[in-house]
Amino acid sequence: MSYAALSIILSTILHILPISFRYETIWRKIDEVGKSYLYKSNEDFYGKTLELFINGTLRNITREPMTRNKYTNATVFLTENGSARSPGGYYNNAIMPQQYESLYDGNDATAAFQKAVDVALKTNKPMYCTGDYFVTKIVVEHAGLKMRGDCRLIGISAKRESSVFELRAGAISIDGSLEVSANYRNNYDSALWWNTNSQGSNIRNVSATQAKVCYKIGSYENPTARLSELTIFGGRTYGCTQAANIIGTETYIQIIGAQWSADAFGAPSDDWAGIPFRGILAAGADVTFSGGELIMTTVVSGSIIEASPLSRSNGVHAQWPRIRLIGTVIETASPIALTTNSASLNINPTSGVRGLLSFINVSGFHSQDVSPMIVTSSDYDGEIIWHASRMWHQNKPRSQPNILAGSIQTDVWVDDLGFGVGFRPPLSGTVNGIAHHSLRQVLHASSIAYKLRAKGQRLVYNDIDLSGDAGRYTECYNKNTGAFTVPPGGLAEAEISVSFQSPKAQGTISIFQNESRVVSAPIIDGSGYVKVTRGNLKSGTTFSAFVELQAAPVEPQKKSGNNYMTISARN
Repeated sequence: MSYAALSIILSTILHILPISFRYETIWRKIDEVGKSYLYKSNEDFYGKTLELFINGTLRNITREPMTRNKYTNATVFLTENGSARSPGGYYNNAIMPQQYESLYDGNDATAAFQKAVDVALKTNKPMYCTGDYFVTKIVVEHAGLKMRGDCRLIGISAKRESSVFELRAGAISIDGSLEVSANYRNNYDSALWWNTNSQGSNIRNVSATQAKVCYKIGSYENPTARLSELTIFGGRTYGCTQAANIIGTETYIQIIGAQWSADAFGAPSDDWAGIPFRGILAAGADVTFSGGELIMTTVVSGSIIEASPLSRSNGVHAQWPRIRLIGTVIETASPIALTTNSASLNINPTSGVRGLLSFINVSGFHSQDVSPMIVTSSDYDGEIIWHASRMWHQNKPRSQPNILAGSIQTDVWVDDLGFGVGFRPPLSGTVNGIAHHSLRQVLHASSIAYKLRAKGQRLVYNDIDLSGDAGRYTECYNKNTGAFTVPPGGLAEAEISVSFQSPKAQGTISIFQNESRVVSAPIIDGSGYVKVTRGNLKSGTTFSAFVELQAAPVEPQKKSGNNYMTISARN
C-alpha cells in the first residue's frame, strides 16, 4: 500500500502533572516532494511533546515541551518507507522558526523568524515556514537564502518601518506560498522591499497585501543599486494603494503571471494611505510584465502605470523608465499610463536609450470616458507602442483621446487595430506627438466656394473631412491659405492628389511644395487631375494646389466632390 494512503496517528503526552495521558489526532498530507511527504495538523500543541505512531509503531519524533502556542498547524516530515526524518527531502535539515520557539514574545514571532533566516544563511541550509507569523520587521542581510513554505508574515509594528520583509542581497530563491501583509498599518512604507541587490534571484508565488505599497524594489536614495536579474513569478496584491514601486537606473525586473491590483479593499478608507492609486510606479527602471493581470476598477483618478525619470546622481544623467506589458489583461476605470517629472529633472538619456511605454497583445476592459488612456508630459522623451492589443469599452464610444502626447519628442506607434471597441480610431485618437503609421488617407479637402479668376491662384477648400483617421491631421490644413503643413516629426512619405473641374475651363493644375512647382497637368474641357509622391518630408514642409486659367470660368465654380485635394501618408 502506498504510504500516502496510510493513516498517521500522532500521540501527545502532556507534561504538566506526573501522570500523563495520550491524546490522538489525525494528520493529513499537504505536500509531496520526491519521496518525502509533508503532513499538517490543525491541533494546538501547547505544552506538549510529540510522539509519532505509524500503523501502531512508535516513530521517535520528540521535542522539548512546547511553552508557546506556536505549533498550531505544526508540520512533520516522513519518508515513503515510514521512517521518521525531521525534515526530509527538500526540507532535509531545513531551518524553521518553530525551532526557536523560546524566542517568541507572546504573539510576536520576530526574533524566532529572524533567527531562522540568519541560521539558514550562516549554515547554508534551506529555510521552511508554515502558518502565520506576527512580526515587526524581518531583514535578509546576505545572499544565498533558499526559502520555501506556506506562511504569512503579518506586520505588527507601531513605529515607522520601511517594510515588513526587507531583502538586501541577491541569489535569493523563495518558493511555495508566502504572503507579506502590512495589516493596513500606514506606518509601514511597504510590505516587501528589495533594497540593494537582487542579481540572480527569483521569487515564486510571493504575495504582498494590505499596504500603502505592496512591493517596493529599489530606492530613490540609492538609484544605481544593481537590482537586476530578478524574476517574480506569480503572486498577487490586494488592499494596496500602489501595487509596486520599481526604482533605479540599474533596475531590470521581469514579472511573469502575477495578478496585481491597486485597490482599497478592506482598508479603513479609500485614502487611508495618503498616496495616489498606481498599479506600477516606475522611476528610471526597466520593467517587463508578461501575462497576468493588472487591475484598478474602484477609482477613476489613478493610473495602471506611472513612469517618471530618475537621475543617477545629483540631478544629472536622468533617464525615463522602459516599461513593457506583454499578453497582460488590464481591467481599469483609470487611465492606463501617464508620465510625470515632478522633480523637473533634465533628461539626458544614455545614447540610444529613451523612455518606453509598450503594450503588445494586451486585452481587457475600460469603463470610463473622463480622461485619455495614455498621457505623457511635455518633457517626455520616449516612445509609445500599442500593437495587436484590443480593449473593450461598454458604454457609448469614447470622446477622450486614446493617447495624449505632451511633447513633439514622443514617438507613437499604434497599429491599424487601434485600441478596440468603443475607442477612437488609431490616428485621430492620437493627439500630438509623432504618429507612426502605415499608408492611409490623412486629408480630404473639397469644395471651392468662391469665384475663380483668370491667371494663377492657389485653391482653397472649405469642406474638410474630419472622420476616422483623417481627424488626426485636421490642424495641418489651413482653410485660409489652402496649404497643408507637414506636422512635427515629419512624414516618411506623402501622396498628394488634386482634382479640378469647372465647365469649359482651360489651363493648368499644379501641386506646389513650399513655393516651388513639383508637378502639373493640363485642364482640358473643364477637367484636370494631377498627382505626386514625395518622401522624407521634414516638419514644416507645405503642399498646396495651384490653378492657372486662360480665362475666368463662364459658369460659377461647382461645390462638388469633383474638386478636391487628398493626401495619403505613412510615417
